[in-house]
Amino acid sequence: MKWQVKNPSGTVSYYDPSVVRLVMLNARLHNRTNVAKNICQGANKTVCAWIECDWVGVTTAKTPPYGKNALMYNPRKLPHWTDKEGKNLDNHKFDLIVSNEKFLYSNLKLSDFDNTHLEDVA
Repeated sequence: MKWQVKNPSGTVSYYDPSVVRLVMLNARLHNRTNVAKNICQGANKTVCAWIECDWVGVTTAKTPPYGKNALMYNPRKLPHWTDKEGKNLDNHKFDLIVSNEKFLYSNLKLSDFDNTHLEDVA
């Protein structure tokens, strides 16, 4: 698995989640619901969800620690973005989403990265 980052000009970059963490500001969760429902019912997987954000940065730092508010997307289980309780988060906007390996978290603050080099990937 790789994280795909597409900037407004259409340039696409791929990042290994075991090596980097993505930091996304003003991030909204998107989903093609009809495609996700078909996958949930057994259709072949295809890309049907993404995160749109105002800014994305990348860091190789492993700090700050793991977040607690996990955001999940697995259309085989549920056809929408969800949290640990199963709440539908499609189109929900977060001030900050941070990846940690293949997981996404929404409870960290940008100030948690004050001593971390964040490279602008846009």
